[in-house]
Amino acid sequence: MSSPNVILRSLLLMFAFAAVATAQPVSSPPSQLALEVHFYPGEPPAYQRITRSTAQGAWYSRFHQIKATGANDLPVNAVDIKPALTDSGIRVSVSVLFGELHEKQKAVGTYTIHEGEKIKIQELAQFGVDPFIISAVNFSPQLFDLPEFISKAKSIDYIGIQPTVSTMPAFRVAVRNLSSKNVRAIQIRTLKGGESQLSLLPQGKEGAPLIQPGNAFEFDARVATRPNATPTGYTQVTLPGQVIEVVTAIFDDGSFEGEPEPALVYGAILRGEKIQLARVIDLFQQTINDNQADPSVRIETLKRNIATLNLEADPALAPEIIAEFGQPTKTTAQELKGPIEIGMNTISSHALNMTKQFQLRNPRPETSGVDRWLATVKQRYEDWLRRL
Repeated sequence: MSSPNVILRSLLLMFAFAAVATAQPVSSPPSQLALEVHFYPGEPPAYQRITRSTAQGAWYSRFHQIKATGANDLPVNAVDIKPALTDSGIRVSVSVLFGELHEKQKAVGTYTIHEGEKIKIQELAQFGVDPFIISAVNFSPQLFDLPEFISKAKSIDYIGIQPTVSTMPAFRVAVRNLSSKNVRAIQIRTLKGGESQLSLLPQGKEGAPLIQPGNAFEFDARVATRPNATPTGYTQVTLPGQVIEVVTAIFDDGSFEGEPEPALVYGAILRGEKIQLARVIDLFQQTINDNQADPSVRIETLKRNIATLNLEADPALAPEIIAEFGQPTKTTAQELKGPIEIGMNTISSHALNMTKQFQLRNPRPETSGVDRWLATVKQRYEDWLRRL
């Protein structure tokens, strides 16, 4: 088990399949061998593809701790395993990483194994880690057709990838923020033949950072599929040769790395959120001030006022955002109007839902309870606005 302060929060739970770790494809062809890694008692193993590259690897922040770290020592944060195919067999380099930011790394050992062989890395016990068991197994290339990972944002570094257990095929990807700034959001897309198939935009909750400096983050990326007929119906088969790409990383100071368009669009969404947050905060303050009215009437009036807030962006706002962006962009002012209104609608929907939930939980509210709830939610929105 990792230290309680480990930022990854067991991010690499069974982080299998650690191939394709950089934006450049590995030149050497992959073998059909995989390294099977038993890293935690009672859990399924992880698998790492084996190539001739010595740069590829995976690190595991989820492990069974059998001895506590000394009071003056950095805690063991992860176990790093790098397999490589050589003329004499499969060479596996194992090391441990110390500290939340991996301030220190120490080699555990280098082992040579062959297909069908299994070894227990007893030396890990010296570092308080329950020894891993590794073996070389033959793995079907069809089952091992993992997406390539590419990051156009230099500060978003690859950690690992594994298939997820879900209805629709997807892969869980872990990345690390190598910069000294908070990452507010990242734009991700799945490509097939250079064409975008699916996209997502993970962002921090209520204006908070998505990834702090040195921290890691995991996301589930769906991949393109085709239906395959079976005797009982259809199953979805993952198409080969796909790429999961980090297109843009947006930082909390407004700067970005990668393609500019997603940064511009996200900035427009934030602008819409800021506008609507200010309006919602004002409505809550008005309701707080109206403390002589019946409590139920106050909440009902608040709900009605939130529901009737303007959700249309000022036509002058989009050109203003483009001008402030200060970089050439293909996005027109008309196209940017939609993201602004998405941000506005996000806040209105959130506030309306909060108010409805309060009504459901408190069908006959008292004045004191209404006042406390109004003050708490108003403060929440003020904190949210301050973080944007």
